Amino acid sequence: MSAEWHPDIRRDLLPGRSEAALSRHSLVCTVIGIAAAVSVVTLLAVDRGLWAWGLLPCGIAVVGVSAGGLLDSSATSRQVTEAQAGYTTVASESGDLEYIDPRTSRLVRHAGEALTTYEVHERLRRIRAAAR
Repeated sequence: MSAEWHPDIRRDLLPGRSEAALSRHSLVCTVIGIAAAVSVVTLLAVDRGLWAWGLLPCGIAVVGVSAGGLLDSSATSRQVTEAQAGYTTVASESGDLEYIDPRTSRLVRHAGEALTTYEVHERLRRIRAAAR
């Protein structure tokens, strides 16, 4: 590591949505889709005659799960692109890469630096306080 960490170290990020944002959106879409699918199954379990009421939630389920899958694929591609650029925007990714806060573009962890979860959260708190 060439320099000590402090909350003002910035890195240039690749243009576009970060892997962290794509993964978060993927999760939200998938959960909405699954919740809609469960509502359709529940509705049909109550009375199969209510099938027409299940058309809209069924459509939401298909769109939600499909969008979640597409966003997950985009997140995977973005993960590779970020790794090639030498950083990650997801804390749980490789410790061999710099971890950059996607909101502030500031360095959270140097490549190869071992931090506990508490230390990562504390650094994120300090970064976001300094960015205000």
